[in-house]
Amino acid sequence: MRLSTSAIAIAALAASFGSASAMQPVRAGLLQCQGGQNVGFVVGSTTSLECVFQSDGHRPNPTSQRCAALGFDLGVTDHTRLTWA
Repeated sequence: MRLSTSAIAIAALAASFGSASAMQPVRAGLLQCQGGQNVGFVVGSTTSLECVFQSDGHRPNPTSQRCAALGFDLGVTDHTRLTWA
């Protein structure tokens, strides 16, 4: 009896893992951002980004963002592009 109870529990656990891996990922939309030239100073940097959030069945939603970083940052970036899904 003890062996069959353990076997049933293991089989149920294995079945739950199999169905969890078969689930499709949920995709809310896509956020795409672009920015111009970025100059980094020794103490930090700032970047202005123009972003658009796109989702199936909805109008694109444009926004403007400003990102600031504090810490050692030295250099020049010609163009910035970020995409999150």
